[in-house]
Amino acid sequence: MRMAIGGAVWAMAIINLYCGFNVEDAAAGEAILTGTAIGLAAFLGTIAGAKFRGYTDSIPTLPMVVLPTLIGICLYSVMM
Repeated sequence: MRMAIGGAVWAMAIINLYCGFNVEDAAAGEAILTGTAIGLAAFLGTIAGAKFRGYTDSIPTLPMVVLPTLIGICLYSVMM
């Protein structure tokens, strides 16, 4: 489960890095960041949902810290 979580976060980071270098329009950048925040929130819900549905005994601590932090950074960047 941890490898899948890490792979998904790396994939989101690479997509955002690529878009950050190739998107010049501010509105498009805001749309990318908003979409990233929504995607990370859905990913966080999936990880937390595994515990509540009984698929795992514990929720990994690192994603429960990193994902909300990344969501906050994305939303903060959109507002600036």
